[in-house]
Amino acid sequence: MDRQHAAKTAGKPRKEGARKRGTARAMLLQAASDVMAEANNVDVPLSKIAARCGLNSALVKYYFGNRQGLLFALVDDILSRGIHQMQELATMDMDPVEKLKLHIRGMVTIYFRFPFINRVFHKLFLDPEFGDKMATQVSTPLAMAQKALLTEAVEAGLIKPIEPMYFYFIVVGACDHLFFGHHVMRAAYGVERIDDALMRDYANVLIDLVLEGLLTEEASAKRRSSRAATRAAPN
Repeated sequence: MDRQHAAKTAGKPRKEGARKRGTARAMLLQAASDVMAEANNVDVPLSKIAARCGLNSALVKYYFGNRQGLLFALVDDILSRGIHQMQELATMDMDPVEKLKLHIRGMVTIYFRFPFINRVFHKLFLDPEFGDKMATQVSTPLAMAQKALLTEAVEAGLIKPIEPMYFYFIVVGACDHLFFGHHVMRAAYGVERIDDALMRDYANVLIDLVLEGLLTEEASAKRRSSRAATRAAPN
C-alpha cells in the first residue's frame, strides 16, 4: 500500500514545480508587457516588472538570462502566435484579398495591445546576441508569411504586383506610428486615449488606403458592383 502510494505521488512535486515555474515565467512576461505599455517605455526597471507580479527580480535572470532575454521572450511570445495564424490563413479556402484584410486588421490589433513592440524590435536587432535570433525566428518568418498572402492575391489577378518589402514597411509603419505617436494625437487632435472603436476605424481606413490602391481594375470594378448591389438590395 505504501509503495503504491509512493509510486502515485512521486511525480507530483516535480509536476507541481514545473507548473509553478511555467506560471512564474508567464507572470513576468505579462508584467513586462503591462508595465512597458503603461510607461510607453521599454527601458523600465526589472524591479518594477517583478513588483507588478509579486516576484523577485532575480527570477528574470533565472528564466531569461538578462533584460534582453526577457524582451526577446516577450516578442517571441507575442508574434509567434500571430505568425502561426498568418501561416494558417494562407492555407484557408477564401478570397485572397479578404485574407489580406484580416492580416492588416490583425497587425493593427497587435500594435493596439502591445504598442511598445516595434521599439523592442529595434532594441533587440541592435544587440549582438539577439539580432540574429530576431532575424531568423521572428522577422523572416513574418516576412515570408506576409509574402505568401501577397503572392496568392497577385496570382489570382486581384491585386497589382508589389514589392513585399514595401508592403511590410507600409503596414508596420502605419501600425507603429499611430500608437507610438499617441502624444502627437493628444496634442494635435485632442485624443486622450486610443480605444477599441478608434482602433477598428483606423484599421478600416488603413485597409481601404492600402488595398484599394493595390486592387486590379477588374477586381476593383467587381467590388464596386458588389457594394452597389448590396446597397440597392431591400432590407
